[in-house]
Amino acid sequence: MFIVTLINGDHEIPINAEQHHISEGKIVKGINLIDSFSFTIDPLNPGFDAILDYKTLVNVYNTITKHYEFQGRCLYSSTNMDESGEIVKDVICESYMGFLNDTVQPYVNERNWTVRELLEFIITHHNDRVEAYKQFALGEVTVTDPNDNLFLGIQRDTTWKTLKDKLIDKLGGEIQFRVVENKLVLNYVPKLGTTKTTTIEVSKNMQSIERENDPTAFISRLIPLGAKLKDDEGNDTEQRLDIKSVNNDMEYIESPEAVKAFGIKYDYVIFDDINTASLLLKRGQEYLADNNKIQIKYSINALDLSLLGLEIDGFELYNSYPIINPYLGINDTARVIKKTIDIVNPFKSSIEIGDNFKTLSDIQLEQDSKFNNMFDTVGKIESDYVTNKEFKEESKSTTTLIQQSIDNILLTVKSAYTSKTSTEELKKNLEAQIKLLEDQINLKFTSTEQKIQNVNGDVQDIAQTITKYFSFTIDGVTIGQSNSPFKVTIDNDELTMTWNGVEIIRLDPDDWSKIPSLAISERVNLFGYVAEVDSNGCVNFSYEGDEA
Repeated sequence: MFIVTLINGDHEIPINAEQHHISEGKIVKGINLIDSFSFTIDPLNPGFDAILDYKTLVNVYNTITKHYEFQGRCLYSSTNMDESGEIVKDVICESYMGFLNDTVQPYVNERNWTVRELLEFIITHHNDRVEAYKQFALGEVTVTDPNDNLFLGIQRDTTWKTLKDKLIDKLGGEIQFRVVENKLVLNYVPKLGTTKTTTIEVSKNMQSIERENDPTAFISRLIPLGAKLKDDEGNDTEQRLDIKSVNNDMEYIESPEAVKAFGIKYDYVIFDDINTASLLLKRGQEYLADNNKIQIKYSINALDLSLLGLEIDGFELYNSYPIINPYLGINDTARVIKKTIDIVNPFKSSIEIGDNFKTLSDIQLEQDSKFNNMFDTVGKIESDYVTNKEFKEESKSTTTLIQQSIDNILLTVKSAYTSKTSTEELKKNLEAQIKLLEDQINLKFTSTEQKIQNVNGDVQDIAQTITKYFSFTIDGVTIGQSNSPFKVTIDNDELTMTWNGVEIIRLDPDDWSKIPSLAISERVNLFGYVAEVDSNGCVNFSYEGDEA
């Protein structure tokens, strides 16, 4: 499924393909991050001694999606021997974006720039100082500044840090590189990806989920600062314009909701291009409203059913997907902001979904809706409830489980935003209704849990069966277990049979006429591998062990 190739100049060495494999391999991809790839290789692999730190390039090609999951270079490697005497080499790689850490920008005094002017200056300076294969061409640049006028200077930081500090952190947007006709093209756009219809949900493909509300960037009181003030001679001072003259002599603006929820927490923002207090106050209020939101993140282990042809779309970085988990009150659409790909065990890959911001009001409405839905569900179960003596003993063992669920629900409410009904009164109401319904609730939870286990087990069994006997490459399919001496490879051009890696039969289209015809039910046994023609005229391959 994944072909890994080392590149030294014009020499390419496949290290994870038909004949040779790496024992471990993980790719980590993120938004506005330098992607990484780590793998472990043994001395029998032809690429073991071909890895040169900072020089050897690495490609990871996905034969299912037909695109590269990783393109970059080897950063460093270490050779290790364990207690059993086994020797391996661990290698850390970074994507081509890491080339931007190889140069340092010059010192430039503060001046006015457009977004494209600044980006062109930074990239041109980088390109003038590195080898041709590390140079970038500018592609799509669609991020804009509200005033189309950035007033800033450049310090002697790496090119990558300069791009992060001067553009991404100030204006947002996302940087991505593409390889076009063997050239690196850098794009800077507001947002990448699209919204997909493939859902991530319980009893389908969701194995585990963790939701995190991150309020660390929240500001209770914001101090807006404008341009530097001038002295009597017209020179800049270290003092900046503030809003006291138009804000009742207070230097800050406040979010009452944030103060109530989190207490007092100060921060500041600088607008170098604003010279009037009234405009500074307006921009500060807009900044507080736009940025004072809680980021919602989900860490999810989900089965990518597209690998088995059961879904159209896989889980890709930048794209958004519906997330459904009624037991945690989650019905959301969020974006993949980080993806970990295990190229040896693809079904162990994971994704982090976030980039979803909500105001305190949004969270409060969500909590109200969650509890309304819970009360509706409990009410429906109560109306349908019929006493069943056979469930009495089993219902006793569910009391603790239900109590834990209540406590967890209450903890979620308190950590988000508590209002209206006191948590103690709410707890009593929930307990009073749930205690009457323990047996039916337990049956519902148990049934759902069993469905999840069944789905996970079925998909993994199918995947293990396929990968045990079949390996797919860009050219075709190889039949035979990885440790089997005998293998059959079929591609668009030819059929090849090998024994311990040595070719014993090769047939191309011109040779098919040379194959002797087999009568119905005739069997051919070669080293325990049997080819048999069935009643439909189809040839079936199987393994029956060594011949007696």
